[in-house]
Amino acid sequence: MGDVVRPDFRPGMHAHPEAPASSYGVPQKVYGHVGHYCVELFRDSTGGQYPLYKIMLMRLDTNEIHSLAVLPVSQAALFEAHAIAAAVLQALRLTTSSYA
Repeated sequence: MGDVVRPDFRPGMHAHPEAPASSYGVPQKVYGHVGHYCVELFRDSTGGQYPLYKIMLMRLDTNEIHSLAVLPVSQAALFEAHAIAAAVLQALRLTTSSYA
């Protein structure tokens, strides 16, 4: 999970923000808000042959959105998406409370 949860929640060195948050439409699930961040699940059927789940981290004050994980659509992947979102939210709670 270290490839998903980074200590500072910034994307990798060469990553760029995804398309504007508004272009993703309505999330399938909003896992929660912590500080200036929101963790959401989108189902993307536009990318190719197979639909994908995308767990996204949106910074609310700048409207930047980044993919945390991309998984093929299945029951197992949905369970993994919930686990990833829970871990990210917990990490956000811990880091946000340490700066308060």
